[in-house]
Amino acid sequence: MAITDVSGPTPYGEVNLLLRAMLPELRLILGERFVGMYLYANND
Repeated sequence: MAITDVSGPTPYGEVNLLLRAMLPELRLILGERFVGMYLYANND
């Protein structure tokens, strides 16, 4: 995965774009039950 100029919570532009695309849909689907999104990565 290449690093791009897209800023966000990760240094990976493609991941940031995916998270940005998912966030509105998650908020719409979950409504008030949505309290946040947690991203965990393991390099092992």
